[in-house]
Amino acid sequence: MSRRRVAVVVLALLIAGAAAAQDRRGIGGKISKGAKAASAGRTAHQLAKLIAEKFTPEDEYYVGRAVAARLLARYPPSGDAEAVAYLNRVGQTLVLASPKPVTYNGYRFILLDSDEINAFAAPGAFVLLTRGMLRCAADEDELAAILAHELAHLQQQHGRRAIQEKRWKKFLAVAGTGAAASLSGGVLGDLINVLGPMTDDLFVTLATRGYDKELELKADLAAVTLLADAGYDPYALKRVLERMAERLDPKAGGFARTHPKPEQRIKRLRPRLAGAVPVAVPEVRRERFAQALRAALED
Repeated sequence: MSRRRVAVVVLALLIAGAAAAQDRRGIGGKISKGAKAASAGRTAHQLAKLIAEKFTPEDEYYVGRAVAARLLARYPPSGDAEAVAYLNRVGQTLVLASPKPVTYNGYRFILLDSDEINAFAAPGAFVLLTRGMLRCAADEDELAAILAHELAHLQQQHGRRAIQEKRWKKFLAVAGTGAAASLSGGVLGDLINVLGPMTDDLFVTLATRGYDKELELKADLAAVTLLADAGYDPYALKRVLERMAERLDPKAGGFARTHPKPEQRIKRLRPRLAGAVPVAVPEVRRERFAQALRAALED
C-alpha cells in the first residue's frame, strides 16, 4: 500500500467534503458554530468509513509482509528446507478445506528458528511459528491445530480489523476539528500522515502484543471446525493446549502474555468439542511428521 495512493484517496475525499461544505454556505448563508461542529463530526465519520473500505486485500498483503519482515529480523527463519516444505503442505491442506482458500498472493507458512513458544498471524496470509511452538505438537494433527488457529485469525480478518480500528481512532482525532473541515492549519498533511501506511512500529505492536483475547478464543472455535473439515482430529487443539499449560511460564511474557491461559481456552472449547467426532491419527501421518521434523524437533 503506497503512501501516494492513500494520499490521493484522502485528498479526493477531503476536497469533495470541503466543496460540499462551501455549497451549503453559499445556499444557506452563515452556519452556526454548533452546526459546523456537527457537520465536521459527520464528515469525519463518513471519511473514516470510506478510508476503511478502501483497504483492499492487496493492501492487507503488503501490511502483513511488513509485519513478517520485522518478525524475521527478530526471529531468524529456519534453514530446515524439509521442515518448511512439510509445514506448508500441512498448511495448504487446511487452506483448501477452509472458507477462504484463495487470497491475494497466497498463504505463506514460515518456520522461525527460536526455542520461544510463539506463533503469529500477520495480515495478508502470513503464518509464522517458532520451533518452540512446533515442539508443542506431538503429531501432524496437533501441528494442523496450531496452524488452523492462526489461519482462523487471518480468515476472520482479525489483523485487518485491528489496523482499521487504530487508523479510525487516529483519523477521528485529527479530522474531528473545525480546521479539518476547512482544510486549514496544515491539518491536511496530518490527515495524510495518519492515513498513510501504518509504521513498522505499529505492525510490530500488532504482532507482539497479540490480538484481543476474545478473538483468540474465537479463533480456537473456528480452528476446531477447520480441523474436522480437513479430516484432522478436532480434539488435537485441546491436546496442544494441555501441553502448553505444562510448558508455558506465565511470568515469561511473550505468548503467555498475549494469549488467554490454556486452561481458559480449553474450558471455552468443551461445548464445541462435545459434539465433535474424534479421529484416530493414522500411522502414516505420525511417520511423516517424525520424518519431516526430525531435525526441527531436536533440543
